[in-house]
Amino acid sequence: MYFFEVLTDRRTVHFGGRNLDSNSVKKLKRGERLFSEGDTLESLFLIKSGKVSLFLERSGKKIEIEQLGGSTVLGDENLFLNNRQSMCAEAITEVHYLAIPIKSFHQILDKSIPLIKMMFKSTVEQVKTLRSQVKSKKLESDVLPCPERLVPKAFGGLVLVAKHTAQEENGVVVLDWGQLKLYMSRFFLESPQRIQNCLQILSKIKLADLTYEKNEDEIEELTTIKIHDIHRVEAFAEFFQFHLYKGGKSEILYVDKLAYQCAKVLSDLTEGVEPDFRGATNINFDKAVNEAKEKHKFELKSLHLDLLERKGLFVSRKSKDKGGVDLSFDRNELVETLQHWQILSEIDLWNEKGYVDMSSSIENSFVKIESGGGDSCPSCQNENSPGANFCQHCGFKLAA
Repeated sequence: MYFFEVLTDRRTVHFGGRNLDSNSVKKLKRGERLFSEGDTLESLFLIKSGKVSLFLERSGKKIEIEQLGGSTVLGDENLFLNNRQSMCAEAITEVHYLAIPIKSFHQILDKSIPLIKMMFKSTVEQVKTLRSQVKSKKLESDVLPCPERLVPKAFGGLVLVAKHTAQEENGVVVLDWGQLKLYMSRFFLESPQRIQNCLQILSKIKLADLTYEKNEDEIEELTTIKIHDIHRVEAFAEFFQFHLYKGGKSEILYVDKLAYQCAKVLSDLTEGVEPDFRGATNINFDKAVNEAKEKHKFELKSLHLDLLERKGLFVSRKSKDKGGVDLSFDRNELVETLQHWQILSEIDLWNEKGYVDMSSSIENSFVKIESGGGDSCPSCQNENSPGANFCQHCGFKLAA
């Protein structure tokens, strides 16, 4: 007989013709994760005791969607489709659970009558729909000045209005603020304040010029916008919406200061270098290390290249026949990503401070090496003693 039941008093699960006794029960400590957003699972998780938080991670903070207690099942999104998990699951108390292979569960359903299988699938779909609705409501209540879900709408809407209403003078797009404000509010339901802040970011990074004039009350108001590179703004909106909605947590949308600094150093060191017939730009590793230290006060290490790789930017290391190692990468992709990260870092700063700070930027926080100084941890950014193999603050491995 194939069935699934939890016998609380006997602490036994009878599943698919076999008993899962207390030795099968696994434990999570408080703060440990069961799975992360974007994971593809091979098991269902039956929570026997304790509490689990389902949440999203956005801009470095957690948005809790739901808390679940004992006698609940997680991972059901993978039951009928090979979906990635739409949320993270983390223990908020000590949790005891059972991991049940999805393949075994399918074997049971296949032996059931079609009506049971249809009812079970319908229930799973309903739960998935309800969680999706709760998730949307939670994201809509986000009080950040520019939450993730509104970034592509704000910048993409700006591009669309510019293409249909703006004038072009020597490659520069000229927009009337009154007209832009009207179109953005009526067609995209965007607040004028958010759009004006987006324009301030473009002005800050030299992509736009904003003209202000005094009104009847002697108050300066924005009147005209000149955007120097509308294609770059469009490319950013496309880049962001693609990675935001492709499923799972896309690391490339989260700007890491050290990854940004490493990418900028590599970009600067290879400026003017002709790519090979494959389109790859090459530079000698030892030369790159020495020039990074001399010109940029940056200690380039292999672990920094690994950090770029985790973001999806691959820098391969190739041994040469005559000795030595060359770094090889797609410089165009690196430069484009740097441009996107520049805008993203300004949005993060805006969300952090509540306004666009025209005097601060990510490059102001770059780590500079000091003679006789220690190593900066790529994980937590704290300084360590010279020659340390592990970060004394977070335990990250420092040795190259």
